[in-house]
Amino acid sequence: MASPSTQAAAAPASGSAPAPAPLHPGSGLVAAVERLLGRSLTKDEAVHWEKIQDTYGVSDDDPLVMVIVLLAVHQHLFNDVPAKINEAVDKAIAVHRTTLEDQATIVAKGLISQLAPMFIQAAGESRPAPVNEGGTRLSAGFVGALCGVAVGCSIVGAFVFHLLTR
Repeated sequence: MASPSTQAAAAPASGSAPAPAPLHPGSGLVAAVERLLGRSLTKDEAVHWEKIQDTYGVSDDDPLVMVIVLLAVHQHLFNDVPAKINEAVDKAIAVHRTTLEDQATIVAKGLISQLAPMFIQAAGESRPAPVNEGGTRLSAGFVGALCGVAVGCSIVGAFVFHLLTR
């Protein structure tokens, strides 16, 4: 009686060598992982689990299949955690940025509302300007007030820019 290794060696010589069978098609381990994940495994994932099954010699009806499947779930969760952490951090940064922008807008409006009356008052207390060629008055106080508002807005804009680009 020939041993399995001599039978395997004799098969190619006969010319009718059977095609190599794929690794555990629809194996119990692959099917169990698919049921647990609720989706079909990709080809690479299926090969990964079939390779584990071959490496450790686990048969489809072995109770160890369930232990491996439970460990696979934890591995799956562990693999997904970094991506979920990155997603949560990105969301937190976006919310923080929006909040800072809103706060900067509120601060800028508050500063302008405090500065504008002071500039208007200063413009009103200034001496009247001479009439120009068109017959309109451009008081130094009014021009000064406009310059002051422009400087104030520039300062507030620089402050907001600084907060947003940290």
